Amino acid sequence: MDILQAFTYASLGGIIPCLIWLVFWLREAHETPEPKRIILACFIGGMLTTLLVFPFEYVVTLFTSDGSLVTLALWAFIEEAGKLAVCWYVALRTRFEVHPIDAVIYMVTVALGFAALENTIYII
Repeated sequence: MDILQAFTYASLGGIIPCLIWLVFWLREAHETPEPKRIILACFIGGMLTTLLVFPFEYVVTLFTSDGSLVTLALWAFIEEAGKLAVCWYVALRTRFEVHPIDAVIYMVTVALGFAALENTIYII
């Protein structure tokens, strides 16, 4: 198996399950659908957040013992803060966040984008 084929399989294995979940969540908001460009921006923003948090998580591992509860808690805080920041920047401060469920849909979309790239990287 060449590297391109391995990358393709890893991408499909990481992204397709997240897209299936995204379709499920978007169907939950069928009465007031979210703008597709905001959903796409949230998903891509979540994917980019994955790349942004890795250096911060690496710094945490330099100053804490590997696998400790403190390390895991700091990693979780960094990831969740990054996802919240991206969601706020892309969607929550816009005029499209009008119903209570909108924030949930946008946050889930960012989280699914994050998980899609994170899973792809781990599969590779």
